[in-house]
Amino acid sequence: MNRDLELVALVVTVLVAGSLLVLAQPATAVDITVDGPSEVTPDERASFDAVVDTRSDPVDVDSLNVVIMTDTGESVTVTFAPDGTVLDVRSSGVTKETINIKQLETSLDIALESERDDVGYGVNGGDALAYQIQFDGKAFADGEFDLSVSINTPDEQNRDSSAEETFVISSAETST
Repeated sequence: MNRDLELVALVVTVLVAGSLLVLAQPATAVDITVDGPSEVTPDERASFDAVVDTRSDPVDVDSLNVVIMTDTGESVTVTFAPDGTVLDVRSSGVTKETINIKQLETSLDIALESERDDVGYGVNGGDALAYQIQFDGKAFADGEFDLSVSINTPDEQNRDSSAEETFVISSAETST
């Protein structure tokens, strides 16, 4: 009977230690980075580079979002396919005076710049996708805006997101 108790104690100890090791594993996430200009004039074309790296956390990427937010909380969300095709443009609280949605849609270009050829979009071991996101500065009023990129999976919207990249639209002439 003593041997049975020792065996049960050993099994419980192994199970507890094993579960602690599983819980202690670092959380993996899709690494999403965005880089772009800090200032854009209305006559310029803004260009942002986004990299979505799922190699450390292979997931099915159904679509991606570009979110552009004003400093007052208004936002535009552009949903696009992994190949860069724009699927939807939604706004929340945006007035034409802040962001001209029609002008943004007309000038918006999202291009898949590169991907690893051996795998699909985040399936079978992960992928690194690089996008160039461009739009006309004249679609925006003067002010500060934040741009971020997130991914949507079959199970979760906005599963992982980049940090916000802040840019200023300024039509004022600068003196040197």
